Amino acid sequence: MKTRDNITIVFIASRGAASLRQRLLVLSVRKFLPKSVRILAVIPKHAVSLNSDTIELYEALDVEIRSIATPLYFKFNDRGLIKIDYLKSEQPSGRVILLNSGCIFTSRPEISDLKESKNVFLANHAFGKSDEAEKLASEAQNRLQQSKPNEDKKSIPILNSGVVIYDGESSFADTWSNNCAEVVKRNIGGSFGLKAAEQIGLSLTALDDKLVLKNLPLKWNMTPRNSAQATLVQYFDFATLIREKHALATVEDLSSEADELGLNALGELTIRDLRSIARVTRL
Repeated sequence: MKTRDNITIVFIASRGAASLRQRLLVLSVRKFLPKSVRILAVIPKHAVSLNSDTIELYEALDVEIRSIATPLYFKFNDRGLIKIDYLKSEQPSGRVILLNSGCIFTSRPEISDLKESKNVFLANHAFGKSDEAEKLASEAQNRLQQSKPNEDKKSIPILNSGVVIYDGESSFADTWSNNCAEVVKRNIGGSFGLKAAEQIGLSLTALDDKLVLKNLPLKWNMTPRNSAQATLVQYFDFATLIREKHALATVEDLSSEADELGLNALGELTIRDLRSIARVTRL
C-alpha cells in the first residue's frame, strides 16, 4: 500500500574512497532509523562493480542496489550528473531522503520532521554562498524564465542539494531533473555550471508554483563541528569529519558494530588509523 509514511534513503554508490563514506552512511541509518526504512544505493548501468566488502555489507544490512540508465553522466562525464539521471528514474513511494554520500546520522531523528503534504519538499540554504553560484543561479533563472515579466520573478534561493527530502509521488523529482538538464544542455555557466547543475536546478525548482519549499530542520543538515547537536551531518572531507570528537566516536561505534556482524566498515583503515588522522588534523 502506498503511503507517505514510507521512507526511503537514496544515495549514489561507487567504488574507491567514497565507498567508505557510503558504508558508514548505511551503518548509521541502520543504527539510528527505524528498521522499516528502505535504503537504495544507485549505480550507473555498465559501471564497474562495487567492491566485495561493500556488497557484503549492503546485503547484510538489506540495502537494495539499483542500476539505472545515466545518459547525462555518459554524455558529459561528470559524476554529479548521476543524481540528475536518478531523478528521471522510477521514484519510491512515500518520502524520499536523497543524500550525498558524505552524510552520516549521528543521533536518532524525529520522523515527525518529515511529515509534510505531498507537494512540499525540504531543503536548506547552502552552507556558504559564493558570488559565482549566485551569478549562475540568476543567469539560469533569466534564461529559463524568459516568458515571465521581471516583476513576477521570485528571488532565487541558493540551496544545498546534498540533503533533500521530498514525496516520491509528487512532481518534484521530475521538475528538479528537468531544470538540471536544461542548465546542462544550454551550457549555462560552462564547466562550473556543469558541476553545479544539481544545485542550480534545485534552486530553480523552488520557484515552481506547484511545489512548496520548506526549510529542513537545522539538525538534519549540520557540519561536523556541530555533530553533537545534529541528527544528520554532511561533510566534504573525511578527515574533517573525524577531527570532531563526537563524530569520531560515532564512526568508531559504527565500525565496532560492523565488526560484531563480521562486516568491514573501514576498508583498510583501523580505528587506530582514525585516531591518528584525527590528532593530525587537530594540530
